[in-house]
Amino acid sequence: MRRAVLIFALLVGCGVQAMTLGLRTAMWGVAGANRRVAEDAAFPALDGEATAEDVAEVLAGASDGALAANITDAEEYASFREWARMTGSAEVKSSGKAWLSYALGADALVSEEITSNDVHIASFDVADGGAALSFSVAIDGVNIGWGSVAEETLKANLKKVLGLEGATRLEESAFSPDGIEIVFGVPSDGKANFTATPPAATEGGGSFFLRVRVKR
Repeated sequence: MRRAVLIFALLVGCGVQAMTLGLRTAMWGVAGANRRVAEDAAFPALDGEATAEDVAEVLAGASDGALAANITDAEEYASFREWARMTGSAEVKSSGKAWLSYALGADALVSEEITSNDVHIASFDVADGGAALSFSVAIDGVNIGWGSVAEETLKANLKKVLGLEGATRLEESAFSPDGIEIVFGVPSDGKANFTATPPAATEGGGSFFLRVRVKR
């Protein structure tokens, strides 16, 4: 009789342990779901009929004011929101580099100020006809185009943050973006790709200098 009671007690003990383990697992699952909801709440979903005012209201709480200045309709917001969710919505909302990071299609937030020393022309080729140049541009510490941003949206955004300046003489004051036509392609290998056509050659020919710039 004692033996039977002992076996029963062990079974009950195991049952309690199993129930406790199951309860803890359920609690962890709820905590994970709550964390995801909190992240999504940073940039809530808007339907396709959301107005520019609706988008501006949602983005008003972000630290980077450039988001509201550049993302002005429901379609643009949906693209940004998807990228933010993949990158980490809470961190994106508090980052002062959120717009630059999104515009570059980066797979992580840009944490430092980008200077001219961080931007490099990785390669360039003279296109057929000799008028245009095809550039590949890298930015130290940034994987351009590796984030979840559609190609056409990414190309449009890149044009807002990257550009070229040119000059007929190698002096700081002579450089200007005036007259340079740029067509962006799809980034590859973490680099931006674009074709640039400088202004028509000056009278008498001569050199034309180009440099990449990050727009502010």
